[in-house]
Amino acid sequence: MRQAQQAVDLTEPDQNRRNTYTFYYSVMSRFASQKGCLQQLDTCSPGIQYHREPDVNGELIPFVGCVHYLNNPRYHFYRRLLGSQLNVELLKGLFDNNINPMPEECNMILHQKTRRLKCGCDVYFYLLLPIDQKSCPYYVFLSQGVHQHPPPPLTKTPARIIQRLEKIIFNTLTPDMTTSTFLKSPGLQQFCHENNAFTLADVHQSLNNTDRVTAIIQRQKLLHFPEGQHYNGVAFEMQINPQIKEYIQAKYQDESEFMLICALKEQLELLITLKSFEVDMSYKRLKAAKLNEVVFTTYLPNHGKIITLVRVFTNQETPIGYYRLFKRVFQVIANVTGQSVHFSHIHQEGFQGIVCDMDNKQTSGLGKYLYELDPSRTTEEHLRSTIVFCQVHFHRNITKAVGNHPNQHGIRQRMAGLLTCKSMEDYYKLLDLLQAHETDNVFHWAQHKRDPVIAAGLNKYCSLIPSEHWHFIRNSTNTAEQTHNKSYAFGRQQLLLPAVKSAWLLDKRDIQQYLGRETFGIFHTNRTANMETNYLRHMQRDCKYYIMHLVLKKCLTVV
Repeated sequence: MRQAQQAVDLTEPDQNRRNTYTFYYSVMSRFASQKGCLQQLDTCSPGIQYHREPDVNGELIPFVGCVHYLNNPRYHFYRRLLGSQLNVELLKGLFDNNINPMPEECNMILHQKTRRLKCGCDVYFYLLLPIDQKSCPYYVFLSQGVHQHPPPPLTKTPARIIQRLEKIIFNTLTPDMTTSTFLKSPGLQQFCHENNAFTLADVHQSLNNTDRVTAIIQRQKLLHFPEGQHYNGVAFEMQINPQIKEYIQAKYQDESEFMLICALKEQLELLITLKSFEVDMSYKRLKAAKLNEVVFTTYLPNHGKIITLVRVFTNQETPIGYYRLFKRVFQVIANVTGQSVHFSHIHQEGFQGIVCDMDNKQTSGLGKYLYELDPSRTTEEHLRSTIVFCQVHFHRNITKAVGNHPNQHGIRQRMAGLLTCKSMEDYYKLLDLLQAHETDNVFHWAQHKRDPVIAAGLNKYCSLIPSEHWHFIRNSTNTAEQTHNKSYAFGRQQLLLPAVKSAWLLDKRDIQQYLGRETFGIFHTNRTANMETNYLRHMQRDCKYYIMHLVLKKCLTVV
């Protein structure tokens, strides 16, 4: 068979002419299907044409286009020929004379279970199956056309190998498993080792076609996740998995909104005891369009540990969306713990502050919720009594406004001085000086910081949060950023169902480590994590980077 296959030659050995024939067929096929032009007319037809303006050599440049292209180029077919491996003279003759060149002889050898409907010699395959195989145990195979190749070799994968692969996939199946991840799995490596092979192709030659493995994986996914891996898949998982059902505290869905609130009961019981927490949104966690993850996190100094408290998967990033998010999360906390959520400036107990980014949508949504709790105060008063902004993002905004050039060191210091002003008067006086700066970026930056809510979130003398509370509230969302990084270990741009399952695994581990320390005094790591050690480690890291900077500067000077 191999010798016979090698003896089959193409009718056209010239690659340039073969490319020309192929291009001609594709263009004619496009016009025959009425898809050649955006607004194809009955008079539309392709051909070789020339641009009206000559090139630098004074020659007109040829192209393939509809006969109406030069008069209306926006809606009619055009393909350039510059740099293509085509015979322009032959192509012109084909279009002008409407030649139908002879097709190539077929040189394909396909296995008997191919899914192709036709091969290279325009031969069509049909397989007719009986309705009742017991009464009529026959099959009818129809072939239309003339084959010019020998029969294919047998490439059927033995049943024992297929069953073994199905078992390996079944034991390691995850919602986001792909053919690539399966081929790297330890289970498959063990299977190859048992068969004295290194790859699946060594086990059996038919497995050179990875689509066979892909089909097995897809079949197992359909069996295990019949509702898919998005909204319906999560609903189905809640029906069959009691752990996920316990983890998902609330689910809201209509034509325009989707919101999934996820937390363990122990996480909510911990959250209700805190004086502050951090809120941040991740834009890289989920693959679905406009679907993001909002996390509530905190740092436990006694444990030296960052812990996640609540995760919300939502497609809303508007003030009204955040309003619903905060309202629903706090209602879930009250329902699960049996304790109402209180705020210090309203109830004289409860949360003293919430740390977030300078996101106007977040603050607007939170302000609307707080005003609903206590209409006697304005939205601005509520926010000034609750919000603390992340200073890390504040410094990033400074760098974004003025750059990181050494010449800008002075203006950066003055802009950062807003955080350390000793009174509200000093804060706004410094803003006046910054707005007098000659750079437009600095002017707009300073104008933005005049907002009373922004000022209150950055400087304690502009805030209505009591000074004794302000000093105990963290001034960054680093814990939320660290939570995002831990989630990325399972991959970015995940589908919703695997993202929820990986979130459950991370949160379960967090709360078990917290309870293990509280109950049995077991540390989650052997490394010392108290504040003194953290400061020392931070200074050593800065010293190392400074030495590396000096060495690099010296090397560049020598060069």
